[in-house]
Amino acid sequence: AIIAVLCLALVGVGLYTIISSSYTKNSSRAMEEVKTKIVAWSNETDETKKAELEAELIPALENVAQKWPRSFAAQQALYGIASLYGVKKDWPQAENYALQSADRKPGSYVVPMALEIAATAAEEQGKTEEAVSYYQRIVEKHKDENPNIAHAYFSLGRLKEKASDYSGALGY
Repeated sequence: AIIAVLCLALVGVGLYTIISSSYTKNSSRAMEEVKTKIVAWSNETDETKKAELEAELIPALENVAQKWPRSFAAQQALYGIASLYGVKKDWPQAENYALQSADRKPGSYVVPMALEIAATAAEEQGKTEEAVSYYQRIVEKHKDENPNIAHAYFSLGRLKEKASDYSGALGY
């Protein structure tokens, strides 16, 4: 009975490993395909063609995020959508997708970059308190792995100064 239980456990672990590996491989492959579309879009100089490519990008990225919701590829897709909305200056959408990306896989290197988009989008909407909270998340939780940490500190200082919190600004 013990041997049978151990064999079943080993089969279960093996199946889980195979399925997990397939999930990761398929989601990564789908995201790589979308990345080639992003490169084509960013390199396109004809505005009509660029608009056509752009119309395909967000649905393709949303498809990756929906089809593989717990994957790193989903986090990258949401970050890509946030970036596109940032380029288009659609700040509410940029903030929304950036926060979804940041919350998708909290230990990922994408999180501080997504939080920067969210903070910028919040600032552009006049939502200073939200921007401060996003920058503070970067400073408190991601200062060791974020090469752009100086921007978060500077932005916090700038926003505190704007709010006449001079000692807070000086601290940052």
